Amino acid sequence: MKTSILATAVMEYRFAMCAVILVLMAVGMRPAAEAAEGWLEKRPVPIRRPLRAFDRRKIAGFRFVEDIGDGSADDVATEEYLEWRLVPTGSAFLDTEVAYLSVYYYTKTGDESTLLIPHTPEICYRQLGNQVTELGSMRVPMPGGDTIKAKYVRMSHPTDAANKDICVAYVFCVNGRFHDDREKARAHLALPWIRAVYFSKIECVTRVPEPHRLNEALEACKQILAAAVPELLQTHFPTRSDIDRARLR
Repeated sequence: MKTSILATAVMEYRFAMCAVILVLMAVGMRPAAEAAEGWLEKRPVPIRRPLRAFDRRKIAGFRFVEDIGDGSADDVATEEYLEWRLVPTGSAFLDTEVAYLSVYYYTKTGDESTLLIPHTPEICYRQLGNQVTELGSMRVPMPGGDTIKAKYVRMSHPTDAANKDICVAYVFCVNGRFHDDREKARAHLALPWIRAVYFSKIECVTRVPEPHRLNEALEACKQILAAAVPELLQTHFPTRSDIDRARLR
């Protein structure tokens, strides 16, 4: 009899303790979730210098012709971007006729959707009727002997003579680190311990002079990126100190 009463008392005690624990969890879960959400929430990192102030003289071997951006931020989901048409001045690239440089800068602006990686050329150009004929990667030289890896996409259009044979090269920059792959850049952005983030897509386009001269188009893209990226890092993109300060806000 005493054993039965003791067992019942133990069960009641355990039930009461479980009930208390459940109540405490219910009470504390929301604040804990809110605290975790606040800690994981990405912080914006403002650009140091507007892209519209980019020094055109930095693109050696090419001359600025016109700004082809229509001034509408709706299409590119950011107000920090440049879209330039260039023409080669060096004899090595005269046959490429024309080149384009585009830079888009993104950071959090009140909505996590602003941190979504935009479409890459092999996706969005196809929506305009272009056909991808070749994909590859290339190394772009940086100051000090370093290189970054960029992706190139060769495409053709069946009816548009201006896009009969073009080469698009691009690279993503996430907090100063470079990726030639959209999913790698997305994964970097999503890392939970990175609280302050920005990313940029840097892209250039050239025409392939003749079917067997893809290398010339690639070299033109490489030269544009090799000039643009260091200037962006040195003058426009946030420094590591800027990112650290944004992280603590």
